[in-house]
Amino acid sequence: MKASQWTTTSGGIEKTLKYTTSAKLPKNANNLPAKSTLVKVSHASINPVDYKLAELPIINRFFTKPAIPGLDYAGTVVATTLPHLKPGDRVFGKSQPLAFGSTAEYLVISGADGCVALPDEVSFEQAACVGVAGLTAYESIAPFVKPGSKVLINGGSALKRSGNQFDLIVDNVFAEPQLYWQSHHYLKPSGRFVTVTSQFTIHSIANLTGILTLPKWLGGGSRKAQFLGVGTKKDEFETIARLMKEGKVKAQIEEVFPLDKLGEAFARLKAGRTRGKLVIRI
Repeated sequence: MKASQWTTTSGGIEKTLKYTTSAKLPKNANNLPAKSTLVKVSHASINPVDYKLAELPIINRFFTKPAIPGLDYAGTVVATTLPHLKPGDRVFGKSQPLAFGSTAEYLVISGADGCVALPDEVSFEQAACVGVAGLTAYESIAPFVKPGSKVLINGGSALKRSGNQFDLIVDNVFAEPQLYWQSHHYLKPSGRFVTVTSQFTIHSIANLTGILTLPKWLGGGSRKAQFLGVGTKKDEFETIARLMKEGKVKAQIEEVFPLDKLGEAFARLKAGRTRGKLVIRI
């Protein structure tokens, strides 16, 4: 099958990826376990976690080599042992960390949560963007708000002058921990600070640990904080798919790359200047 693979990430995954048309099929592709689905991937998209875990020396050791990056995908069911799906169905979702594998022609997804029916009205390109980013956006906002809530998405300015008026702060970058430590200036006493960090450094982990564990009397913050570890939930994927079908949600796509240019896509992602999703056409 077609795939982009790496055996080492020394020097950067963007330099070590190799495109091939003769990669081995995924494990169990010809003998699916219970609650599993073999998908012919149409499109995938990439996220910072795809290269950050692969480039961490300790985590790197747990990957089966050659490894195929990518969590997000959209495509067509080839075979399944799930009762609610059948061959030919359009599906989307995400693989699991350390399994990855979406930047390949075929992908085996375990469980029902990571493989969800896709409405005909939603394109594969759009659906391929949902896995990590779409679910992160949904889970960082939907559980914490109600009609009339005021929400701040990180990127605003002059926050102290705005007063403590927000019910929810969502920080999807966590590049500046002071945004939390100063959140009492602009977050209501009953409000919540939600962060998703993709920074795997000792400094960022230490900051996050302090935020989540220190009580106020020991120097902790004065507003509730929550680190969001995005799971894989079928009902939330279905809700996002419905919103996309209704035209209420649309993924912002910066560029679509062919599979053999995956290294270029990662180089663009790592540059940190993208304004939309980078989609991979399989």
